Amino acid sequence: LDEVGILRPGAGSNNAEAYAPRIMTLDNGVRVAFVSATAVVPGGFAATAERPGVADAKWAIPRVLAAVRAAAASNDVVVVSVHWGIERETCPSEEQRDLAAELIEAGASLILGHHPHVLQPIETFDRTVIAYSLGNFAWHPRYGITGDTGVLEITFDGSYVEGYRFYPHVLDYRGGATPISSGDRYDRIVDVIEGRCEQHDPESPPTSEVL
Repeated sequence: LDEVGILRPGAGSNNAEAYAPRIMTLDNGVRVAFVSATAVVPGGFAATAERPGVADAKWAIPRVLAAVRAAAASNDVVVVSVHWGIERETCPSEEQRDLAAELIEAGASLILGHHPHVLQPIETFDRTVIAYSLGNFAWHPRYGITGDTGVLEITFDGSYVEGYRFYPHVLDYRGGATPISSGDRYDRIVDVIEGRCEQHDPESPPTSEVL
């Protein structure tokens, strides 16, 4: 990634590198900082002072918040990407909401979430856009709710977020994202993105009664 000039926030050869913001300077001089971390941390994946790995947002939240504050202090826009949430749950968990509030207080301009493999609501708070989960976009074919996806467009005025638009897509038989503008799946995507998510949560698996 380094060799081809692709920014790679959220991982590194040690924890200092994993938590460090990656900076992109746009043609208009606006500096955009990217901070990435994961609240889903399998054993041995977290970076340490001597071991490569990912930035831990489960057991080391203060370190993530410190990275966001540092990024906000010397850049115009701070984009935070977080791997969090519960798989297949269309509504964000309390843990997601709590961490989002802390990230906003630390200086996040935009929060992009992933891990649940389904879409979750997009909200705005204090000029910050929070996309709790953007679902699956580059994936193998999915025909149910895990195949509902989309493209999020954020509009900035200099360093200030003016708003956003979301363009619903579904994964086709090849796993590619195809735009849609009507139908049951379109309506479901709009429901979830606009916060009417409870009705689209998957049913709990049946429990068997022990006699």
